[in-house]
Amino acid sequence: MKHVITMLMFVLLIQAATAQTTAASKEEMQKLTSWAGHWTGSSVWSMRGKEERATVDEAIEWRADGHALLINGVGKNSEGQIVHEALGVVSYNAHQSKYHLNSWLRDGRSTDAWLIVLGENQFQWGFETPQGKIRYNIELTSKTWKEKGEFSSDGTQWYPFFSMDLTKTAE
Repeated sequence: MKHVITMLMFVLLIQAATAQTTAASKEEMQKLTSWAGHWTGSSVWSMRGKEERATVDEAIEWRADGHALLINGVGKNSEGQIVHEALGVVSYNAHQSKYHLNSWLRDGRSTDAWLIVLGENQFQWGFETPQGKIRYNIELTSKTWKEKGEFSSDGTQWYPFFSMDLTKTAE
C-alpha cells in the first residue's frame, strides 16, 4: 500500500510539472503571435557578386494547439520558376528555456537553428555552417515583415547577403 501511495504521488508530481512546462511553452510562443498569417513580397539574395530576386509567398500557421508555428515559404523568379522553397517549424523548449527553428529546403539541406526575441516584434535567428555563421534579423509591424540576412566567417565582422520585404495579406 505504501508503494502504491508513493507511486501515485510521483505520477501527480510528474503531471503537475508537465502542465507547468506546457503552459510556459505556450506563453513563450505567444511572443510570436505577429508571425501568423499570409505574407507576400520580394527578396534579394546577393552571393558572390550576383543578385537573385524573387517574389515571395509565406504562409505561417499555428499548429499543435499553439505550441508550434509552421512556416511554408516559396520564392519564384521573374519567369515564375521556384528558386527557393523552405518549410520551417518554430517551437519553444521550456526545459531549455529557448526557441528552436528547424527548417528544410527543397534541395535537401536542413538546419537546427536558434531563435531569440530581441524586443517587441524584433527577432533574430541563425545557425553555424562549416564556413562561418549566418544570422537573420526580423522586424515586424502589424502589416510588414522586414528581414535581413548576414554572414560572418569569424563571428565579429558581418556581411549582408539577403533582404526580404513582405506585406501581410491575410491573418
